[in-house]
Amino acid sequence: MLFYKLQGLNSGAIRPAARQNCDTTADEIIRLTKMDAGALHGEREFSARPVHDRWFRLEQSTFRRCWLIYYTNALAFCYSWGALKTIFPFSTTVDEMNGRERVLAFLKGDAVDRLPLMPVVMMFCADQIGVKYGEYVNDYRVLAEAQIQTADRFGFDIVSNMSDPAREAFDCGARIEFFEDQPAAIVESDALLADKAQLAGLQMPNPLGDGRMHAAVNALSLMKDRVGNEKAVMGWVEGPCAEAADLRGINTLMFDFYDDPAFVLRLFDFVTELALLYAQAQVNAGADIIGIGDAAASLIGPKFYDEFVWPYEKKLVDGIHAMGAAVRLHICGNATSIVNGMGSLGCEIVDLDYFTSVAAARQAMGPQQILLGNVDPVRDLRNAEAEAVTAAFAQCHRQAGERYIVGAGCEIPRDTPLENVRAMIEYANSRL
Repeated sequence: MLFYKLQGLNSGAIRPAARQNCDTTADEIIRLTKMDAGALHGEREFSARPVHDRWFRLEQSTFRRCWLIYYTNALAFCYSWGALKTIFPFSTTVDEMNGRERVLAFLKGDAVDRLPLMPVVMMFCADQIGVKYGEYVNDYRVLAEAQIQTADRFGFDIVSNMSDPAREAFDCGARIEFFEDQPAAIVESDALLADKAQLAGLQMPNPLGDGRMHAAVNALSLMKDRVGNEKAVMGWVEGPCAEAADLRGINTLMFDFYDDPAFVLRLFDFVTELALLYAQAQVNAGADIIGIGDAAASLIGPKFYDEFVWPYEKKLVDGIHAMGAAVRLHICGNATSIVNGMGSLGCEIVDLDYFTSVAAARQAMGPQQILLGNVDPVRDLRNAEAEAVTAAFAQCHRQAGERYIVGAGCEIPRDTPLENVRAMIEYANSRL
């Protein structure tokens, strides 16, 4: 393209940036050949200065035009490659990386050898080592072993201490129901703060006080000891809206936004402080990334999200950054109406549920925000053929653009066929 622009070239037509990127500029080429615009447009012959006769011994314009094309294309390459390297965070010359190197480099915008692979796997992990999920939930050593073996077997780039959303609530005193082979569940009909007056006397639990949070910290510490710097290590906290719903009851909290907004703010103060304490314990144990799960935020719409939830999510994100960790935000459900706010939190990764439009998120958040997801984990991952899995990830990748991490739009179902999991892995391994 640059050669055709040079068809009417004069000394002011070359960009200054091009002169910085290439030793030989088009001006110098024209000076050496003493070509003018007429020669460029087809004069058959012209004379070069004697001092340059060693370059141009033939008088035919075709030969000299070849030299011009060669140097102007070299100039165009220098300029274009310099620009490309500032846009795309990868290089074809990057050596093979381990999981942690790959994830942390990608988060910084540095070159990587392939797309990071960071699916949410929990029940799937328990099944991989042949244990009931209740053991995974209640024994941090089982959780750590399942995560490590699964990440090693499938080449995932991270390990995580995720298991269920009830760790903080349990340590606050909420009633939790446990099952032999399912996640723990909060009993909403007996919510801890069904009487909102109880908030004033609620004690802040210690994340290292031998409760369920402490067990998750122990799992993370054990994983870090085992994987070292080979895998990225991710901790997890409940976001302000999700944890408030866990303590108050999700239906009751929805009314509180209308009926008692001052109480909602006091409750958010409490749960955000708790999340920061819990996150700090996990960072101290070796977490590179802290995930924030704020599922209930997708239920309240942009008005209440901007007024109530966003400021507390922002406080949590900024606090985690101050600890030296990156942030991965996941909001279950259809969060399309709040993607503008999500994109302005400053999270390194925005993890989209399959209900949320990748295209809408990209448009709202701009080209540099890293997106993860949002393949439907049941329809497009568990229930599809392997070829369709590849096509689903390719579609998400096209919509997300270069700043994309491979993962489903929520947890990978435990009974997902292994050939479909491998299709997801192969997509990450073969793409930049």
